Order: sequence, then structure tokens, then C-alpha cells
Amino acid sequence: MPIRKIPLLMSRPNSSPGPGSRLLSPLLPCLKTTTSGSRTNTDAASSKSSPTLLRTTSVIQLDRKAFVIQGQCDYEVRLTESPHLDTLTCFVPHGTSHLKDQLEKAHLLYQQKDDVFCDAFLNYVLVSDASMVDEAVMDLLASWGCLMIFQLPSTENVQPGPYFFSACGLYSAWRIFPDDKDAFLLSTIPSLVDPHTYENLNAAAFGASSLCVAVPSRLKATKLEQKPLAGMRIAIKDLFHLKGVHTGCGNRAYRMLHDASKTSSSAVQSVLDLGGIIVGKTKTVEFGSSQEVIGDWCDYSYPFNSRGDGYIAGTGSSTGSAASLAAYPWLDITLGTDAGGSIRDPAVAHGVYGFRPSHDGQQIPDVVIPCGIFHTSGFLGRSSGTMLEFGRHWLQTPSSNHVGEILE
Repeated sequence: MPIRKIPLLMSRPNSSPGPGSRLLSPLLPCLKTTTSGSRTNTDAASSKSSPTLLRTTSVIQLDRKAFVIQGQCDYEVRLTESPHLDTLTCFVPHGTSHLKDQLEKAHLLYQQKDDVFCDAFLNYVLVSDASMVDEAVMDLLASWGCLMIFQLPSTENVQPGPYFFSACGLYSAWRIFPDDKDAFLLSTIPSLVDPHTYENLNAAAFGASSLCVAVPSRLKATKLEQKPLAGMRIAIKDLFHLKGVHTGCGNRAYRMLHDASKTSSSAVQSVLDLGGIIVGKTKTVEFGSSQEVIGDWCDYSYPFNSRGDGYIAGTGSSTGSAASLAAYPWLDITLGTDAGGSIRDPAVAHGVYGFRPSHDGQQIPDVVIPCGIFHTSGFLGRSSGTMLEFGRHWLQTPSSNHVGEILE
């Protein structure tokens, strides 16, 4: 079924749907080159039968906000012939009537619920072809500055929320936030091939004065019985393994001597199975040991505590997990570890909730952390409601009982 396009004559002043009014950030799609081509790497040279995948990441700035998209589109929907990027919002109305009222309510909900969406994404609007687009709807969208409505067959099942689009398709918008409290060691994003495999975010913004962390839109997450934590943004302590990403344990030498993890720790895998999104790894004291003050940190800088005057000691090896929660409202939950207070002490110092589950005290093999018989994984949160929601599901998963599977 073809895509229906409805141009709006009452667009915003001094604007037109021509290329001059659009975001002209070029997009380079993923390219594949064989070893016979001019671009190769060591992996391609060692396996002549497999092509090399060249990944691209684009950083886009809208006003004072920065966004990132990956090189492969989420939906291969051809809405335009232009190779340039523009902004779009997908609305998923229920039923075919009262579309104007539904759009008004959805727009208000998007503004209140989602920190990725902004009105800059209303240049173009996408709705189902079953929706009745009348003059009242067109007037409403024109008042928002919308230039054109796309009506897509409902069988495409595009999730609601903000997108960038070009001739290649629709790209999910991930918003970039600066880590100005130095709580994160690295930022992560799901692989384009496997959502349970992650990679480092190769993007920066805001003058690159600090690490940048990317978060997905909350509007695309649909909580199901099998995915009760869908869309929850979670950071993990750098003692946990995350498939595709290096584990450093707060030590640069350890990180350099080990390859990227081939599997995720069971506690992390439980989060992924329940629908959570890992947005990055937080800083930790070396190997989860007992450094307490700034002078004890050698390989990485001490995270700043946003409470008080900003220089209060964080204490405990999970201080990065606590510092990030205290500082950033876009983060929901962090995972940490605790042997003698490494979750509880930072929680007190940063004014957040910390939970250390009890365990049976069995020695866990192959764990490079102090006091392995006492060490267990737990979590931190900013609100009791979020803590209850996360804990009720995460603590029930079989893999979360193997809390010592942190380091191999």
C-alpha cells in the first residue's frame, strides 16, 4: 500500500518544505567492503570470505540539545527521496475518529513523559493510514509548525516517538547528555545486530568537555508481561560484564589486558531479558576495594558528589553508581556491588536509595573482588517507587541469584 502525503499550506512563517529549511546533516549509511576493496582491516584480512562492516554514528544538534543516530535505520520506510536528514514524530492514535483530540493529548503526554522529544521533531508527522485527517487536524498540525503529514499503512507498526528520517528510512533519536559529574567510565548503546550485545558510544557533543551518555526515547518502550522493565535506563558498575564492552574494574591495566566481554554477567543479563537499557558503565574503586577519599583514586578521577557543596566525599566502591543517580534525572536505576557497605555508604553520601540483598554466604569461584564470600550485587535508585518496580522483577529472575558472577 502506498504512503499518503498531505502537505500543509498553513505552515510556520518563512518556512517551506524545500531543502533550505531542513536539517542538512549528511548521513552515511553502513558500507560493506570486501578484502579486494581499498578499505580493509585485520579482521577482514584474516577472513577473506567475510565483509568488513563500516559503522557510522551521526551527532545532530537541535537548538541546545544534541542527539545521536546509528548508521542503520530502524525502519526501512521511504518517505522522501532526499539523502538529508529531517525530523519527524510518529503518533499512534487508537481508532479512526477524534484524531485531533488524540493528537493534542499525545502531544502533551510526549512533552511531559519524554526528555528526548521536543517540538523540533514536529516538522513532519507520521500517523496510520486508518486515521481520518480532516481540516481540524491539519489546522492543529500547522499551528505546531508541521510541514507535511505522512500516512503509513498500519501494518508497518512504527513505534511512537521522535525520529530522524531520510531516503534511507527512519532512525531512532537518542538524546545525548553530558557527564559533567565524571560519574561514568564509558557510554554504551545496543548493537545494531543484537540488542543484547553492546558497544561503546562513539560520539561526543557540547565541545567534548566531558563524556556524553545517550538515552533512548521513553515513548518507544511498551511494557509487557515478559518485558516489565522495558525502556528503563540503567547504568552498571565497572565490575559487571556487558557483552561487547570491556570490563576494567576501575583499573586501566586490567582493561588493556582483557578483550571485550563475550557474555554479560547474570545480573546484567537479567536486566536485558526484562527489557532494560544499559546506557553506560559507572566508575568504581579499583576491583571494588576500600578507597574512600579522592587521594586514594589513581587510574581515574573521583566522581563529584552533587549534594552539598559538590565536594563531599562519596565513599564506597559503588560511588559512581550513586553519583550518577544523584546528578542525572534521566537515569532510573544503577547496579552496584556491596561487601561491607559499597552500596549502602554511597547511597547515604549521595542522598539516594541503596539496596543490598542478603545471601547465603557461599564462596563464589572466579571472582576477582575482595571478600568474595560477602560480595553481592544490588541496586540504587532515586525514588522508592522505581526501586520497588525494579526490585520486584529483577530479584525474581533466576540469574539474579548468581550475584557473584561479576568478574571472571
